[in-house]
Amino acid sequence: MSKIPKFARKVWTTAFVPTRPYYHGYLRNVKQNDIRFMKHIRHLFTALLSLCTTVAIAHDFEVDGICYNITGATDRTVEVTSGKYTGSVVVPESVDYDGSVYSVTAIGNKAFEYCYDLTDITIPNSITAIREYAFNDCYGLTEVNIPNSVTAIGHNAFSDCRGLTVMTIPNSVTIIESYAFHGCTALKTVVNFSNLSFTKGYPNNGYIAYYAKKVVNVPGGEFVGDCVFGELDGVKTLCLYLGNARELTLPESYNNGSYVIAGNAFYECSSLESIIIPNSVTAIGNYAFFGCSGLTDINIPDSVTTIGIFAFAHCSSISDMTVSKSVTTIGEAAFYECTSLEKIVVDSGNTVFDSRDNCNAIIEIASNTLIFGCMNTIIPNSVTAIGREAFYGCSSLTDISIPNSVTTIGFWAFRGCSSLEKITIPNSVATIGNYAFCDCSSLTNVTIGNSVTAIGDYALAYCNSLKNVTSLIPAENLFAIKENVFYNVDRKTCILYVPKGARRVYESTSGWNYFINVIDPEEPTAICDIPDAGTGAGTVYDLNGRAVKNPTNGIHIINGKKVIVMPPHAK
Repeated sequence: MSKIPKFARKVWTTAFVPTRPYYHGYLRNVKQNDIRFMKHIRHLFTALLSLCTTVAIAHDFEVDGICYNITGATDRTVEVTSGKYTGSVVVPESVDYDGSVYSVTAIGNKAFEYCYDLTDITIPNSITAIREYAFNDCYGLTEVNIPNSVTAIGHNAFSDCRGLTVMTIPNSVTIIESYAFHGCTALKTVVNFSNLSFTKGYPNNGYIAYYAKKVVNVPGGEFVGDCVFGELDGVKTLCLYLGNARELTLPESYNNGSYVIAGNAFYECSSLESIIIPNSVTAIGNYAFFGCSGLTDINIPDSVTTIGIFAFAHCSSISDMTVSKSVTTIGEAAFYECTSLEKIVVDSGNTVFDSRDNCNAIIEIASNTLIFGCMNTIIPNSVTAIGREAFYGCSSLTDISIPNSVTTIGFWAFRGCSSLEKITIPNSVATIGNYAFCDCSSLTNVTIGNSVTAIGDYALAYCNSLKNVTSLIPAENLFAIKENVFYNVDRKTCILYVPKGARRVYESTSGWNYFINVIDPEEPTAICDIPDAGTGAGTVYDLNGRAVKNPTNGIHIINGKKVIVMPPHAK
């Protein structure tokens, strides 16, 4: 803004600074007429100030509703300057004025500032700079395409553009000044083709990635349709997908060669229902299709050798999956919470993994470890281990039989199987890993085999429906467990059944001793009144199996259980 003229400053003094007689008490005693006069002067001053501002933002000329200032008389260059801009604005590469053609080379200071009704802007390839506050507070803008000619973005250039959701920085940009994107709270996706480096959640480079969920740094990259391609560490890569198609066929190649799908490339693309991955794709990165909840099936082509961790996690609509013969590496929880998955097939030509006996699972051949299962998995008798996170988050699993060939149940193996109601750990199992059955919230009955020698941290934690735990571990082999193994299980009501003669050992062993109800089936389980014993309790037998009409106090058998029968006054 221009310097306020001397006469305007004098008006300000007259209007807002009280004269000496009225100063005391901050105008408490000012007369009504004086107050009306001062209000009139204020209105006059506001009008004068507005006139000064209008003079300050004057432009050299206007063509087709766009205002320009001449920046180079000799080389005939202009920049866009302030005006009343609304709707969709297309900035031309050049403009004719007064018989001369001027190149439009910059978006000037505050050119579109506070243009709240600006919804779309087209910036030509002639623009080399977007200056300070150029689009400040243009909250109607949802997308801006910065051309590959721009080298500098000034401070606060796009500050408080709260409608911006995606921003692509071309490889021509060499500097982004402070606060350029400050307050762009909806800016969640940033694609960077320049040599600058953006870090999600950090305020560097003008806050451009401060609010972002997705940030891709791929110097020299480009768009192929809605896909961002480039080279990362020398590898041709599909870095990010920015479309919303329901059906998608990926390019057959990139720069006449094969490529990989980067981690997070299709992260939470919930509209995607079907995708065709060509034979040119060699790897699917970590979290590549994470949260693609609309995806119904996936065929992994023969060219793919690696599937990253959580690559298809939370793809809750996938029902069928085929793993090709070329896949040699599958990351942990690659198919976590694919809750609709019913069928898993591994190509018979795969030498690393198989789905033997139509088991609907992926088994590592060399170790006989089941590394991933689904709701319809039948564990073959040849499997010796259930791998880490094998059924993690399989909330549709209601029942599973673990064969006697299994010796190890890995970390998190059945964590979050919220529909699983019972589980029997066979006598072949020696180790139960950390969190193995954690969060199995419907689990009511658990049997622990007699060969178990280790139970990991939180192995049965948060199984808050658990009513019965049967341990077959004999007293002589019993070991201490951490208190957290049954964390958040109500051990006041949950019954622990133990082997014959082992009750006292369990009650004195750390971890097991938190159970209030520890029952040895060979010991008496109840105390019964004599009057009730012969009436409502059923037939009473002595220890030799003979029916007793009038039992005396002592141990008898009622309904197949040993009870202590005693008169009421003896209790």
